[in-house]
Amino acid sequence: MKLIFKTILALLAIIIFSSCQSEKSTHLTIGISKVIGGAGYLQYTTWLKSLDSTLEIVNFYGLSLDSASKLLEKCDGLLLSGGPDVHPNFYGKPEYDSLCEIDNYRDTLEFALIKSALDKKMPILGICRGFQILNVALGGQLYADIPTQLSQSVNHRCENKDSCLHKISFIAFDDNFDFMKKHLNNIIVNSNHHQGVSYLAKELQPLAISDDGLIEAFSWKNQTDKSFMIAVQWHPERLSKINPYLSDSLGIRFLNASKIFKESK
Repeated sequence: MKLIFKTILALLAIIIFSSCQSEKSTHLTIGISKVIGGAGYLQYTTWLKSLDSTLEIVNFYGLSLDSASKLLEKCDGLLLSGGPDVHPNFYGKPEYDSLCEIDNYRDTLEFALIKSALDKKMPILGICRGFQILNVALGGQLYADIPTQLSQSVNHRCENKDSCLHKISFIAFDDNFDFMKKHLNNIIVNSNHHQGVSYLAKELQPLAISDDGLIEAFSWKNQTDKSFMIAVQWHPERLSKINPYLSDSLGIRFLNASKIFKESK
């Protein structure tokens, strides 16, 4: 009787374990560098979950570097969200400090997350600040303040962020943006930033620019043996009503790459 009981328990354990493993394999876990602190940050979760309601979202902001590193191990993709400026010390322009709104902890956190994600070849989606810090992490530089450092014909920042829209043009394509080849006319994006790429890291290539020549999207020059990466200056999480094709296609590409990464682990 005891042997039968033990056998039944063992079989139940196997069934439960298999069930948990199966459930785990169908749910993606996406880590976001900061997804708390206001309504704007919550939009990243809302947007991604509109594309896949089963997602598990991890917030890294507020964690120690050690805890964040351990939590990243459980993630299938990394989203670097928007927010305050990257400290100009990191791109050799300390004299621009007074032009910037700085979060030193966040800089340290995100540089560590980027390095770890790249080492793991984990998919990365960089949005606005995320786009900027990726460029800096790879050796690029930024305009610390576009209005005073770049002659511009495009308003990249407005008091009402939802009314700040402008056209972009694609100047190159990679596999992540090939879907845009059929939609090249009047591509409208939003923006809410006063910083931008002044010098693109050598490993990267520009994909899209605004009418004043500012880089709006970039990717690897050579994607061989690299993380999947989408990096954009605009905010796809707020673009769904204006340009759903562009916004949601980017999110889906990122999630599909995260699924492939998950299955490869």
